[in-house]
Order: sequence, then C-alpha cells, then structure tokens
Amino acid sequence: MDTKQKLIEIARRYADTITQEFTKVNKENIKLNIYISGSVSYGYCDEKSDIEIEFYLPDKIKKEFKDKLKKVIDEYPKFEDIRISAGVSDWPLEKIVHGDIDDFWNQSFPYLLYELAHATPIREDLPLINEVKNKLPFYPDNTLQKIIKGLWLTVGDNGTYNADWSFKRGQLTASEIFLFLSVEAILRLVYLLNKKYFPHTKWLEKELHTLDNDFGLIEFTQNIEKKSLEEKLEAHKQIVRKLDQFMSENDILRQDLINDPWSVVHEDYYVFNPMRFGWDELKH
Repeated sequence: MDTKQKLIEIARRYADTITQEFTKVNKENIKLNIYISGSVSYGYCDEKSDIEIEFYLPDKIKKEFKDKLKKVIDEYPKFEDIRISAGVSDWPLEKIVHGDIDDFWNQSFPYLLYELAHATPIREDLPLINEVKNKLPFYPDNTLQKIIKGLWLTVGDNGTYNADWSFKRGQLTASEIFLFLSVEAILRLVYLLNKKYFPHTKWLEKELHTLDNDFGLIEFTQNIEKKSLEEKLEAHKQIVRKLDQFMSENDILRQDLINDPWSVVHEDYYVFNPMRFGWDELKH
C-alpha cells in the first residue's frame, strides 16, 4: 500500500469513528458528506503529512446539528499514527450546484477551487462533488482576466523592475526577495495560461511537469540553489519574454498591458493576498 492509500485508510477509520459518535448524540437521520482535502487528496503526501478531512452537512440543516458534530470532532483525539485536521466544512457545495454561480465567482478563493477540484469523497449521502467539479472546470473569462492582470503587474513590479534595480544597486537580499515574489506570481500565471487551477505555494513546483507549456520554469527550478543571483535574474528575463510572446500571440491580454504592466493599475484586477489565501479586488 502506497503512502496516499495508507493515509486515506487512516482517514476512513477516523471518519467512521466520528460518524458513530455523532449518531450516538443525534438520533435523527441526517445526511452527511465526508471528504479528504489537502496534500493527501493531491497525492503530494509523505509520512510527515497531516490528513485534512471535511465533514459536510446540508445547508438547510439546523445549526444545532452542526454544533453537535463540531463538539464530537473537537472532543475526539486528533492523532492516529499521524496528525488529523478535521472540522465541519464551510465549502459552498450546494450554492455552487443550485445557487448563483456568478455570486460564487465573486467570492471564490483560488486555493478553494484547487481543493474542490481534487477533493476525495469518503462518504456522500448527498451526491455533490462531481457536480461541483463539472460546474467549475475553470475560471470564467472576466475573472481570469482580472487575475492575470494582477499577476502580470506583480511580475513587472517585483521582477522586471525592483529585482533588477536592487541587484544593480548591490542590494542583493532585496533583489532575491523581489525576484522570488515575481517567480511565485509567474508560477501561478503559468498554471492559468495552461488553463489549470494552481495549488498552494508549497506545491506550485510539483505539477509543472503536467503542463503542456512550462515556459522554462522546470529548467529554472532545477538546481536553483547552485545558481548565482545574476544567473537567476537572467533566466527570469527569458521566462518573462516567453510569457510576453505567448500572451501577445494568443490575445490573452491587451498589448498595451503586456508592454506596460503598470498600466494595469487603471484596470479592474485582483492581487493575491497570502494572509487570507485569496484575492483582493482592486479597482482604479
């Protein structure tokens, strides 16, 4: 049994125990869905990974039942050979399937989209996750445009400008920081240009090999610790040129925005906010 399957089995045992305990304190027949999320559902797990489990109750269920389930989860030990992170899910599954999808997109977080796309069901009394995945194949064009604009601005401001000028001034630490802020944005952008949701920052490099066009990022990240700052900056410039050319040839952004990333500030755009793992919408 590989590591992922081992962790899934642990998750199943834990979920069964919680379900049994919940049934003892609640005699009504309530539908319950249970999903594995996080690194185990992605397949990027090892013996040090924790297991994330979402216990989903239908939207119309009374709050008292959610409180009972939360109490059972909170009182049960969170260790079974490995740490388990479990809770009553706030995933908007029914809103996605039955509600206003435009409203969902206006409030969605990128990591949530990746989670939903990779969620592994343990139990589904109310079949939802497959419908959710079918409804969210990728960002709608207007949302995608805002995200790409924000990422391109981040690349231009941090990488093309600040990393380069900090290096020329001998401010090497600042240059490294600006460079990798830009690289992080480029990694996200490359997933989007391949029409895929991107994972959490710590997994961004993991899926590069699955992309049709990695824009040179695989080569960039190989033995990166052995490359000088000057070499990394030059490689960064080459990647940015490839992105520029691709977006121009495929009409991804207007040419004036590609040529001058700072002009994005006059547009509607999203910038990634790592403090809440989501997007902040900025409007001029």
